[in-house]
Amino acid sequence: MRLEIACGTGRLTNYATHGLDASGEMMAYARERHPDVQFTQASATDTKYADESFDDVYTFHLLMHLDRATIEEIFKEVHRILKPGGRFILDIPSRKRRELLHHKQASWHGATQLDSGDITDIAGDGFIVKQSFGIMMLPVHKLPQSIRKPLIGVDYALANGWLKEYSSYLVYELVKK
Repeated sequence: MRLEIACGTGRLTNYATHGLDASGEMMAYARERHPDVQFTQASATDTKYADESFDDVYTFHLLMHLDRATIEEIFKEVHRILKPGGRFILDIPSRKRRELLHHKQASWHGATQLDSGDITDIAGDGFIVKQSFGIMMLPVHKLPQSIRKPLIGVDYALANGWLKEYSSYLVYELVKK
């Protein structure tokens, strides 16, 4: 079984068997889009699922809106509901990228950013960081459609080479010990 936390309107829920969101209104849209998925309205810090219920849990564009203490609580909750060896996949804006560009947190949509050291620290003894990927080194999505395609490969290479920590977003795959 696979859970999407903060499923919202179901944009990425086609990868899940279960969706969770704090907003009933958002989940109403998700239910229309994904009638075969089981949805639960609850907090990501208290999902109400039984221990070791899921093989995989994923969340995208949630953690950036939360403070570190809440992120730590979510990690604990995900650890509780994951089966041993289960995967937790998440994204977070890159702290190093934002510091390099001197952007102030308050001016960003989703002010929280972390780096690989932060993720390893929050993961603690409960998870192993299996792998990470960088996304969007270049603003390819802002360029004219006619030149995007050739630059996607360049962007991927830059975002996953020695500059990975400077990508816009970092995606992590953690495995429960």
